[in-house]
Amino acid sequence: MAIHEQDRESLIDEAKAYRSSILLRTLDGARELLIGVRENGATSCYWTSSIVLQFNSKGELRRGFLNGRKFAAQNRVLLERIRVPSEARIRFDMKPASEEDLSAIVGYWNQIRKWALHFQPNEVVSFKPDSLEPATWGRERILSLPSEIVLASAPNVS
Repeated sequence: MAIHEQDRESLIDEAKAYRSSILLRTLDGARELLIGVRENGATSCYWTSSIVLQFNSKGELRRGFLNGRKFAAQNRVLLERIRVPSEARIRFDMKPASEEDLSAIVGYWNQIRKWALHFQPNEVVSFKPDSLEPATWGRERILSLPSEIVLASAPNVS
């Protein structure tokens, strides 16, 4: 975690560094979905640059980003991480996520899952590794995650 605040590129640009990933874009260009997988099997879903759901290798939700707000699972409870203004070290306060936030996350997960299971070949913008067929890889990644959100015990990647 950073000690001092600094400018960051968009989350979707950061996501393009995954070893294995698929980037989908609706035919009208209105929405993108990037599914990225780390070497340990942890999967992240970037639904545009402002909605991100990150799962650990067990398929449990560990972190989420919703329109500039940060959430982290801790002891199977979703907490909002609220940045406390400071001129020194970055500090966060934590508060339980609201029912509305939990509903929004479940709703986005349902949309992500639906699209990832039914996308069309002409919606694939990029894919790596290219040794597999994109539709099969993308669907297998989504199917490896629970259909219902399960919260992780900690926000780390394991």
